[in-house]
Amino acid sequence: MTTKTDVGVISPAVMGRNPARNFARPGFTVALYNRSGAKAPALTEEFGHERTLVPTDSAAGFLAALERPRRLVITVQPAATTDAVIEQLTPMLEPGDVITDDGDAHFADDEERHSGRGHIVLHAFRHRRGGLRSFSGHAADPRLPTPSADEKFVKGLGAAQDAWREVVTTGARLGIPTPGFCAALASSDTLQSESLPTALTHPRREFFGAHTYRRVVQEGSFHIQWGGDRVEERIE
Repeated sequence: MTTKTDVGVISPAVMGRNPARNFARPGFTVALYNRSGAKAPALTEEFGHERTLVPTDSAAGFLAALERPRRLVITVQPAATTDAVIEQLTPMLEPGDVITDDGDAHFADDEERHSGRGHIVLHAFRHRRGGLRSFSGHAADPRLPTPSADEKFVKGLGAAQDAWREVVTTGARLGIPTPGFCAALASSDTLQSESLPTALTHPRREFFGAHTYRRVVQEGSFHIQWGGDRVEERIE
């Protein structure tokens, strides 16, 4: 084929059909591949008239249909199948290609695939039996003021910064709401910044209720006589 697709979905069955359609809905072209060879054509026959879905009949054809760097989403069950798919594709992948595991694999397995496959970047939607995985550093060390202060969390956030911001800006540009990503990024930026405009909230509270405020360059609490000559007073 001459026109390359934007993203590829592997195993577009029950778990993969909706992600494939969601990718296609805003106009992305989606390559489909299933090792059994049956699911991709079936999905195209059912929804091809309303979406840009491109079925392929081999792993080589699937990768050849994708624009470089190639973005692949695996939606298979269980973890052993995920490994089999990755092993099948690995010899044909190139630096910069990204595999996203959106299946049922345990997060610990995905982390091992980060360390065991060199140039392949594997970003996982980390699932566990009870739902989305959360970092447990705060529970392990109650002295931490917030889970994001955990060393592993900080390292992960640092590595994900560029991609994280790209997701948020791309969503905003395409009109796709990403409230979870946006809120989490705002929270992360707030925790990492020494001074932000939100500090102006304190002077506003002081104006309306004489709650006092603190200054960045001087110790102590302060108050302004707003109804008088507006002179700043230091409160001992």
